Amino acid sequence: MKPRKYIYLLFFLFGSIFFIYSYYIYNFSQKYPLPITDNIFFDAKIKFIKDNIDIKRVDTLIIGSSIGVNNLSGKILQGHSQRVKYILNLSIHGAYTKRSEQLYTLIDIFPNLKRVIYSTQYTDMGVTHKYKKFNPELIKLYLKNKLSLYEEIKLLFKSCNNILFCINREKIWTKEYQQKDKFTSLVFDSSGSVGLEIDKNNTDKGRWSGAQPGYMPEVSYEAIGKMANIAYLKGVKFYLIQNPYRKKIIERDKRVKNSMSEFALKVKYIVNSNGGIYINLHKQLNLSDNSFADRSHLNRIGSRKTAIFIAKFIDNYENNISK
Repeated sequence: MKPRKYIYLLFFLFGSIFFIYSYYIYNFSQKYPLPITDNIFFDAKIKFIKDNIDIKRVDTLIIGSSIGVNNLSGKILQGHSQRVKYILNLSIHGAYTKRSEQLYTLIDIFPNLKRVIYSTQYTDMGVTHKYKKFNPELIKLYLKNKLSLYEEIKLLFKSCNNILFCINREKIWTKEYQQKDKFTSLVFDSSGSVGLEIDKNNTDKGRWSGAQPGYMPEVSYEAIGKMANIAYLKGVKFYLIQNPYRKKIIERDKRVKNSMSEFALKVKYIVNSNGGIYINLHKQLNLSDNSFADRSHLNRIGSRKTAIFIAKFIDNYENNISK
């Protein structure tokens, strides 16, 4: 083979590989979340916002871990409130208190934000890990559509530079994350919430009956105080919701009962001291087992009840203070 033909063939081969690679990445980004962070749940929420949410219209944010994702239906809340016009559930599975504090840095991209609802429970406090691959400025620019074409392309290729990682994510996506009867479900409603189709008959028995430790380090309480204070300084209302917990576990396990009480006492003081509003949904709703997916996560029935209650609470509270 002549050298010139060999070179043409080599360029054609590399060009074909590059074209196939580029085509795959583009199609992947249309169907599956790009690995922008080190967490598939975070990546999925970023994609959801990018594809479905008008950030300029958002006036209400829900922030939290899976207790925020599953326990409060943003769609139902918006539909039952006069005050809440456009809601986004920014909660992410595994976004415990310190990670929620990281998420909180993204509120700057919502220019018409009026209120933040932090949906939590004492169980979020004990894990103090942070997102390691977290670039808030990049995420903000990406969600605001402020990246240049070059930066968008660069992000695509950088996110899938490990093509096998993306192929594996595609392979497990439907089975692991698109099932409504799994705790890993990422079947979002229009707000970004997930209503679980799980009850005591098809749940994990350990999650249903096992008590959780009450480790609540001061650093997590400090994070809540910071979030409430930032909202206050921005003129944004901060509602902290302590979510329901299965009564039968509380009744039999003093550790859980004491943890619930300690958390309620301390967090109420912190939130109120920083201009926020504390709501104890566990006491207010007194939910029975048919509302639970496990000990602390609610199913579709429970998340509807909490959403309707919070919608009425916000309307009553904000109507009264506006008089």
